[in-house]
Amino acid sequence: MTDKPTYEELQQRVKELENQIVEGKLAGESQRESEERFRAIFETAKDSIFIKDRHLRYTLVNPTMEHLFGISASQLLGKSDEELFGDEAGAHIREIDSCVLRGEIIEEEDTKPVSGVLTTFHIIKVPIRDSSGEIIGLCGIARDITKQKQAKEALKKAHEELEQRVKERTADLRKINDQLIQEIKERKRAEKDLRKYERMVAASDDHMSLTNRDYVYQVANDAYLRSHNVKREDIVGHSVPELFGQEFFETHQKPMIDRCLAGEVVRYQSWIDFPTLGRRYMDIAYYPYFEDDGSISGCVVNAHDITDSKQVEKALRESEKRYKSLFKNNHSVMLLIDPESANIVDANPAAISFYGWSYEELTRKKITNINTLTERQVFQEMKRAKTEQRRIFYLKHRLASGKIRDVEVYSSPIKVYGRELLYSIIHDITKRKQAELSLIEKGKELENKSHELEEVNAALKVLLKHREEDKKEFEEKVIANVKKLVFPYLEKLYNSRLNDRQKVYLNITKSNLEDIVAPFLRQLSLKFSDLTPGEIQVAGLVKDGKTTKEIADLLNSSTGAVNFHRNNIRKKLGLRNTKTNLRSFLLPLS
Repeated sequence: MTDKPTYEELQQRVKELENQIVEGKLAGESQRESEERFRAIFETAKDSIFIKDRHLRYTLVNPTMEHLFGISASQLLGKSDEELFGDEAGAHIREIDSCVLRGEIIEEEDTKPVSGVLTTFHIIKVPIRDSSGEIIGLCGIARDITKQKQAKEALKKAHEELEQRVKERTADLRKINDQLIQEIKERKRAEKDLRKYERMVAASDDHMSLTNRDYVYQVANDAYLRSHNVKREDIVGHSVPELFGQEFFETHQKPMIDRCLAGEVVRYQSWIDFPTLGRRYMDIAYYPYFEDDGSISGCVVNAHDITDSKQVEKALRESEKRYKSLFKNNHSVMLLIDPESANIVDANPAAISFYGWSYEELTRKKITNINTLTERQVFQEMKRAKTEQRRIFYLKHRLASGKIRDVEVYSSPIKVYGRELLYSIIHDITKRKQAELSLIEKGKELENKSHELEEVNAALKVLLKHREEDKKEFEEKVIANVKKLVFPYLEKLYNSRLNDRQKVYLNITKSNLEDIVAPFLRQLSLKFSDLTPGEIQVAGLVKDGKTTKEIADLLNSSTGAVNFHRNNIRKKLGLRNTKTNLRSFLLPLS
């Protein structure tokens, strides 16, 4: 069984047949052979072929057309399009056929119901002439391109869906960017708060420093620098032995730092000679510095000058006679406590001012009423102070207002009025504690925020990059497919046996395809997919500023056909019954 001819072969053969009829070259046996060849093509073609007379009534249809409409040739012959498709559709077909009877070759797309299903056809209509050259009818070839049309619609829909997804993704990225900006603002506020805490620590009279596990200074506050008479650049980044000497470091500092790096809070008191302050008695505490993961990366040293307290304590021991003056006039908060009963025996004016009770109210209380520890714990601590097992205590005391304050208590035994009492000096360290805790907490929060912002920023860059790559890949595939699947066959057809007129049409077709992959016609066909190839071709020439007559000459057509296409274009672009200039509308699509 022979293969059915292609659509292009069929078109070529019909045109050859038309030329042979016009030129009168068919005669005798040659005419019969041509008729038999035409009949074979006519009967076996997979496209619908029909012939109409000058009255536009069907005079011949092939089996494909009979099968398409589900009726026999006898039911089609002699019928007009109005009888077959209704008055409105028939009038449209008659308008186009009239152009063919005037000598034009019309190529169009048309959609009509066939057996209850909307079917799209690509139709070519050419005039039929007798031996004298008079037009006696027309021949039409209709190819069912419904599937191709559906595929084009699906491609358009996919493109629209892709654009929608891009818009949604862009909106998501914009939202993420807004969140990122907000987080940056929060980070700046956190940094501002951190600088406040840094200034609080810098303003403290306590000597504070931070060393890493290699005993190298990382941070030192102003009080620390002043006490050792050094500049910050002379100490930060340098090791502890460089400042104090290797021998002093090995015997006095390294053991304490190592215990701290092992997780222990180390406290001790010692006399220290400072270059600017002279000999001072310091209460020194070593605190482990914890990272976010719980590891210890360094040691925070806080040295509090308790020389005054030490001197007061010494003076009290040397002479009870000087006690009253020292006790009553000292600005430090002082209490005398009976370690056996926990009664507050005496309180100086600073204590009255600090706690908020009158002298009578305060001396009627027990230290257990002020200390937040349990009674048992308070007596245990007083026992340690009495036996001098411990002299410095970090406690919480309750004020008359109900507020709780962090206090540093220096307590030691003293004999006053013939009684063994505890002499306690209280320092309010609430602000210092809060500053230390807040500084550590803010440091952790800032580090967490920084990591989160870096991760969000990296994800945002990846998403934006993928979006651009997907868009570029989609456009490249479309252009590559046209060049790979269409242009090679056009080249083969061009090299086949074509007359000059056919080559002109083929060149126009190739030019149109090249324009399709160009920005203007590609955007036009995507936005208005119902435009026919001929209409897209006319639209391109209108956009280029060609007049109707120039377009007719270029397309070897009549001005009437060009005007017909222009009207269809305006209708499909929604410009009918408007004053909008067609070229002005098309130019922005370039």
